[in-house]
Amino acid sequence: ENPWFFRKLWFVTTLCVIVLMMGSAVFGAMVVIRTDVAPPNPPWPLVLGTWTFMNSTRAAYKLMNESKYEEGKRIALDGLETGGNYCELHPWECDWTVGYGGSPNELGETTLDAMVMWAKTREVGAVGYMKNIKKAISVARKVMEETYHTLLIGGEATQFAVEMGFVKEDLSTDRTRTMLKNWIANGRQPNFWVGKHNYSSNEVQSKLMRKRDNGEIERKKT
Repeated sequence: ENPWFFRKLWFVTTLCVIVLMMGSAVFGAMVVIRTDVAPPNPPWPLVLGTWTFMNSTRAAYKLMNESKYEEGKRIALDGLETGGNYCELHPWECDWTVGYGGSPNELGETTLDAMVMWAKTREVGAVGYMKNIKKAISVARKVMEETYHTLLIGGEATQFAVEMGFVKEDLSTDRTRTMLKNWIANGRQPNFWVGKHNYSSNEVQSKLMRKRDNGEIERKKT
């Protein structure tokens, strides 16, 4: 009854089969595929993205297209990381949905998440709620390749990143500070709290939040 639905389902199913069978890697909404075969068989890199972040896609494709075959080298994963890093370091080109300067939490902090997968071995690495590290996808790859863990979160993710040589940096910008200021001025609305925990419906909680916003209550340092 809905031909478009079945065509879309067929496409997604076929793509998943390809991803699982070939030298491919996955990060968020980007999939990269490269047949890492020895010469004279040429590689054919393919980069698929959900959004139209073209420079990120081009960066991933360029690296894979120019890389030479080496036994054991994960060229598709290199391309995936390069594409992800582009958005992480140029978030204004990726609708501020990836990287520093993104939407802050209610404490005014920007935190990052990333996950990578390597199809050949079914390996997975991820970080969540990570603070003060810009290249989240690179840290996720380190989790996958340097540990037996699948996911590290919060302070442990940041600590691991520093141990891996990444530099701690402030992920906040004038943009995020303005977003927080406007949100507070709007009565902390909208938010993701429900019932009695919603600041606008709980007068006691609202008073505590106002005191903290005015500097009467010291914020907990993390």
